[in-house]
Amino acid sequence: MVKRALDLLKDWQPRDHAGMTPLEHMEKMYSFGTPGTWYYFNPVVTIISAFLVWGFVIWAMVEQEYMAEDTGDIQSWVTDIWNWLYMGSQNFWILVLFWLLFKYFNLKLGADDDEPEFSDITYFAMLFSCGVATGLWYYTAEAMWHYEGYGTPRWTDQYMWNDNTRAEHALMV
Repeated sequence: MVKRALDLLKDWQPRDHAGMTPLEHMEKMYSFGTPGTWYYFNPVVTIISAFLVWGFVIWAMVEQEYMAEDTGDIQSWVTDIWNWLYMGSQNFWILVLFWLLFKYFNLKLGADDDEPEFSDITYFAMLFSCGVATGLWYYTAEAMWHYEGYGTPRWTDQYMWNDNTRAEHALMV
């Protein structure tokens, strides 16, 4: 029986379901709800997942010092070992974006006889200003709000440190 269970776990090949459509096969599975709606789930998987997640959360709340040390070790291991995967995936997505750019360069949004409302330079200026505004908000305005706050500084006590230290902490939030 254990061998059969292990064989089933190793076998991930899709199977033909004897003339059934995928929807008919899903209706035969142990589940709640109707396939194709937002309310459709497998209760066994849902309950086991909920117990695992809440067990981890409760364990982290009870053993805070131990979990802080272990998660720090795990994070440093992931960044040391898997950094190449992150860098490679980012380069891959840039290549995908360039491929999409060249594939759909002449794509027209609208009817065939419509003229563009804005020129290419205007579209570039709008997108560029959105990027600049985002950078200004996150790296200037938000830090200033953490530094000064409304009435009192949000991040630290204004009398505890000097202005330079408070500014450093506001940027680190």
